[in-house]
Amino acid sequence: MSISRYSSLSLMKMKVLTEATVQRFLRLYQRSFQLLKGPFRTVEAYVEAIDLKPLVNESGFTFLVNNGVDNVTVNELSDSITQGTYGQQVTQLHAVMTMVAMAGRGNSIKGGNYKIFDIRDEITKVDYVQQHVTLFTTNATHLGSSYMKMATPLSLLVTRYLERQNGTKVLNLDVEAMSFSKVLYPRKERLVKLFSPIYLDDSKLAEIVDGKANVGWVYRKMWHAYPRAPPKNDTIFPAINPDEGLYYVNAFESFISTMESQCLAAHNIIRLLLADYGYDEKATTLADDYWIDTTN
Repeated sequence: MSISRYSSLSLMKMKVLTEATVQRFLRLYQRSFQLLKGPFRTVEAYVEAIDLKPLVNESGFTFLVNNGVDNVTVNELSDSITQGTYGQQVTQLHAVMTMVAMAGRGNSIKGGNYKIFDIRDEITKVDYVQQHVTLFTTNATHLGSSYMKMATPLSLLVTRYLERQNGTKVLNLDVEAMSFSKVLYPRKERLVKLFSPIYLDDSKLAEIVDGKANVGWVYRKMWHAYPRAPPKNDTIFPAINPDEGLYYVNAFESFISTMESQCLAAHNIIRLLLADYGYDEKATTLADDYWIDTTN
């Protein structure tokens, strides 16, 4: 897939839309904004404060197409990026998460810790994407002929557009994203990293690189990597502060899922804790050297 396949106008529009969305999000990192608006007790308050609620209500596909990005660019380029980043198709992911993919009180519960289960109905359940990460080394210079006839790529992203269109599994690929390192010495092998929705056994790895003899060291890890973030009206996010003295850092995940935004979510909860305990949380947590400069 060559970038020249896509309309330069669509690529420019996608870049502008991505930058505009990211600039709104970056306001959360500005000290002046936090002094004026924060801290936040709900994710909905976050979303409304940076004017991104409409983007949570629609899919990345709808948002991009309605703003002038052509179908081919969205179905192929954007879809492969959202799958490689969040393991979800561009039609399944709300527009905020799509744009992010495009860019890259107390120690116990009052009355006893068992009471944490009494508030279970107030906490919104979040479904996570099960992601299998497989690392292995290989001396292969080509992908297996039965898997895909092509020279070993530096990276490979997969789009499921044809499967969505036809309602069937068209590609014989179980991998969402694949990357190869440069040749590693002294063994003259490459390190391969695969993201997939299913477990890849040794026979599948052998198929990818055309034979078991081409597979060296292997390491596998399965984790619940990303929240499912479908677009929907009146999205109900998990509560940040579901009960007195109880705070949920991961409530932010369904809105934007990145390590940086999780740091921001944790900082917000620290501010809530300090405020709830009567401290001057602004003086304590809003020092000038904490915040990034988002004006450049």
